[in-house]
Amino acid sequence: MVDSLNYMSNLEVTSLTGWMEKIRELITPFNTIIFDHIYREENVEADIISKKSLQVPKGRIHYKK
Repeated sequence: MVDSLNYMSNLEVTSLTGWMEKIRELITPFNTIIFDHIYREENVEADIISKKSLQVPKGRIHYKK
């Protein structure tokens, strides 16, 4: 998703399209914004929360660029 927000790739997880649209709406007032990817190994708590919301096992979802 980070690469998609930075216009570096297309969003391949279609279930996240609504979130992408909402984020794009929220960032319109900003002149410049950069999203950085934080690997799940460096942010275990966020990984657990995101997996709960997606209802997938911890660390078991992978995305292609």
